[in-house]
Amino acid sequence: GRRMRSQDGELSHFDHALNASLLLSYVALRQGDAVGLLTFAGEHSRFLPPVKGPAQLNVLLNAVYDLHSTQQPADFAAAADALLSRQRRRALVVLVSNLRDE
Repeated sequence: GRRMRSQDGELSHFDHALNASLLLSYVALRQGDAVGLLTFAGEHSRFLPPVKGPAQLNVLLNAVYDLHSTQQPADFAAAADALLSRQRRRALVVLVSNLRDE
């Protein structure tokens, strides 16, 4: 959403969130866990199913290299519905966002 475009030093809130997500993914993959991805920004959402192994980090990097925040407010309910329709197995879901009201 719009608030993710705010700057915090040289990086935007979105950049910080993306860096934190990639670092968490790296650690989880190193521990042998499967890592997936769901992004949501209007019509520009992306989904990667959870996969184990070090090669998944490159898949994640390729999936997010051109992502950017949008002016549209985030639709968390639609994102949850999309995730529930695709991810049937039990999973730890980590939501990374600026949760202040828009």
